[in-house]
Order: sequence, then structure tokens, then C-alpha cells
Amino acid sequence: MPKILTKIISVLFGASVICAAAVRCVQMFCYTNASTGFIIHGAEKTIVLFFIACAAVIMFSVLLCRKNAYRNPFSKQRSRRVFYFCIFAAVAMFYDFVHQCINCYKYISENVNFEWNYFIPVCLVGISAVLCAFYFIIMGVSFVTDKYDFRNLSYFHIMPVCWNLFMLLCTLTRNDDGLYAQESILHYSVLILGMLFHIAVIRCLESNLHKLRAFCFFGFLYGAMCFVLAVPRIAAIVFGADVYTTAFSASTYFFTGAFAVSLSAEALKDNLEEG
Repeated sequence: MPKILTKIISVLFGASVICAAAVRCVQMFCYTNASTGFIIHGAEKTIVLFFIACAAVIMFSVLLCRKNAYRNPFSKQRSRRVFYFCIFAAVAMFYDFVHQCINCYKYISENVNFEWNYFIPVCLVGISAVLCAFYFIIMGVSFVTDKYDFRNLSYFHIMPVCWNLFMLLCTLTRNDDGLYAQESILHYSVLILGMLFHIAVIRCLESNLHKLRAFCFFGFLYGAMCFVLAVPRIAAIVFGADVYTTAFSASTYFFTGAFAVSLSAEALKDNLEEG
């Protein structure tokens, strides 16, 4: 694919992500019930617009990853950009560990009817978050020095997959209201895409470099959906809007999504640079 066409598609991809996030901001500020987190009845047009924007994100993700030449982002090529994004992801994961510890404490102290099917996954999310923080630090160091190689961590490669899986188990304990539960639907999508992205990472680490197209696709799409999930919620909190309290940390998704995009962009770097 010509480099100029790749750049045009990448711009359209970014524009569609911003449009989806903008619709979510409108929903968060104007059409969300703060006590349930659901979109209020009568705001169906915003739901349609949101799904159209998400469809555009998916379409441009497919186009961005078609017929391009890829390079292995996991070879021992140094990249300070990836290093910084890895460190940000590690800090975000440690923050999520603290967040889940607070969730556990609140759940134990505030609930009379104790439910193990929620409490145990929350604990597992916290444990896996700490291990993910360690994993991302070693990965980042691998991109700036030859002393460490995160590819040798063996079973630690599965930890980001486990974190997304355990978070999904926590989310499934909540009762939702169909299409009006926009945040829950978006959260489910992010978690599934997160698992698929990190599985693609593992497959590429096993020298299946013909899987780089799937790796880039899920990386860009996961990062985009993380942005759409996190930024509107952060904006709503910063500007004092009433928001429904969730078990997840928006900032964690923002930085892990940014990490996924940076790693995917590294595989497409030759297509995005001037020839």
C-alpha cells in the first residue's frame, strides 16, 4: 500500500476515534443516568451515532492493516518511544492494583450480602495487575538495553490476557439494560479486544511473524476503544459531571491502549515514514 494512502487512512482512523469519543462525551454529560450508568430513554439517536462511529473505527482499522509491509516490533531494535509507553502502562497497572485494593476494602466494609463470584475476580484482577506492571517494566527496559529481554519471561506473557479475563468476570456480575448500557458494552469490547491483542503478541513472540497483520489490527482497535472508553469518563470527572461509579480505572485503559497503539505503530513504522 502506498505510504501516502496509509497516512490518509491513519488520519481518517484518528478522526473516527475522536468522533466516537465526542459522541460518548455528549452521552456522559447530557444523556446518562448517574445512578445506573445507562443512557436515558429518548436518547436513542446518540446510541445510533455512537455505533456508526465505532463501525467507522473498525473499517479504518481494517484498511490501515491491509496490504502493508510489516517489521517485527519485538526484534532487538531500540525504541525510546515504546520504552516510555511501556513505563506508562506499568504505572497504570500499579495504579489499577491500588484501585482494586480499595474496591475490595469498600466491598467488604459496605456490603452485608457477601458475594464470592464478584470478590474473587476483583482480587485476581489486583494480583494480575501487579504482575502486569512488572511485565511492562521489563518489556520497556528491553527496548533500551541489551541487559534484559522480556521475550525470556515465558509464562509472564499471559498475564495481560489474565488481567483482561478477570476484569471481564467482574464486569459480568453486573445487570445491564441492553443497548442503553453503552459503557458496559464498550467495556466488554475493550476487554475482549485486549485479550485478542495480547494473544496476538504471544503468537508473534513465538516467531509467527505472519500474524503481524492481526497483531496490528487488534492493537489499533484496542487502543482506539480504550481511548473512547477512558477519555469521556475522565473528562466527565474533571469537569464535575455526575458519573456512575465503576470498578475499573479509566486511566489504566488510557495508558494500556496508548501502549498497544505505539507497539502496533512500530510494526507499521516503515509505511508511515517518508520514503
